[in-house]
Amino acid sequence: MAEYGRQGGDHWLLLSSYGASRSGQLVLYDSLYSTLSTLTAALVQQLQELYSLPPGAVTRPVQRQNDGYSCGLFAVAFAFSIALGQDPCAVRYDRAGMAPHLVRCLEQGVVLPFPSVPAAGGH
Repeated sequence: MAEYGRQGGDHWLLLSSYGASRSGQLVLYDSLYSTLSTLTAALVQQLQELYSLPPGAVTRPVQRQNDGYSCGLFAVAFAFSIALGQDPCAVRYDRAGMAPHLVRCLEQGVVLPFPSVPAAGGH
């Protein structure tokens, strides 16, 4: 996960190799933006140079947050989903249950699927 400033604020997102179309490619899971900011693009480039990764990063269509502050919760939810073998693009998270769920997981030292609702034909 990465915290990077964008347009005067901080923002959390998940960079992963899960969901890549080719080996070593970086994939961006971002609940607020659908394009890479200048700072995120610079991070991607640094990781590619450091680890000899193929050029380019792709963004995946994940659920969008409807506020300006829950990006961290979504980044953790995406990471939990990947760790549990779920595709975060196919999950519609229950926003109201996300923070209490994360607190319980941290208190109990477990990784459990975030609460979700049936997807209604989109993200």
